[in-house]
Amino acid sequence: MLGPRIDSLRIRRNLGRAHEGRRWAALATWIMRYPWPVAIVSTSLLLLLAWPALSVRFSQLDERALPPSDPAVVATNLVRSDYPDRGGSPIDIIVPAAVGTTAVSEYAMALSTLDTIEQVVASTGVYVDGTRVAPSPPGVVTSAGAYERIVAGTSERPRSPEGEAVIAAVRAVPAPAAEVVVGGLAAEYTDSQQGIARTMPWALAWILVSVLILLFLFGGGGWGYSRYGAVGLSPAALVLGLLALLYFTGNLR
Repeated sequence: MLGPRIDSLRIRRNLGRAHEGRRWAALATWIMRYPWPVAIVSTSLLLLLAWPALSVRFSQLDERALPPSDPAVVATNLVRSDYPDRGGSPIDIIVPAAVGTTAVSEYAMALSTLDTIEQVVASTGVYVDGTRVAPSPPGVVTSAGAYERIVAGTSERPRSPEGEAVIAAVRAVPAPAAEVVVGGLAAEYTDSQQGIARTMPWALAWILVSVLILLFLFGGGGWGYSRYGAVGLSPAALVLGLLALLYFTGNLR
């Protein structure tokens, strides 16, 4: 109906958007004028923010996730300081009963010599620092059919690197039989951490290869899609670094 006069009126509704587009165009032009300084500064900033990601330790929740004034944290710290043999989770060692009471006694005695073990309770008695100090207390189940249960007490947190070290030391003590197994929260945590450490590189490699394959299929090749993969992974490292910085410093408690 308007014919050739359809463009005679000026519509100013998109001026703000056009002005914003000009700002981005000016920024892009300035970056292309100084590519290396911009790349060095931006890469340094990304590396600085992602640096805390190197100190990430995959773990499980315990009382340390709560504020220090929380009643549960206060009670746990009091138990750990005043009752060292009950401050951490007990370590259960299952021994075939066929090894005999003498082998069980010698094994419990050897376990009690570890620096991080406060005491060891077995069917043959209570051991501290390599010495039998008392008979086995009543009410503690240390024998059930074909197996003997040895309980090692430690003050270390079960879900911590110190707890991993305790489990490694316990498993390093020569056992009276190959069927001896070590259990408890600390052992579960240790095995889960080792599983994560064993499979994490394969998982990251699978993600990286998948991203590069998708980029290759959708266009580009060679050095081009390798750069895109690096650019795509950098935000993930940045987010992980920021989370590590906030949580490890206790700012989100």
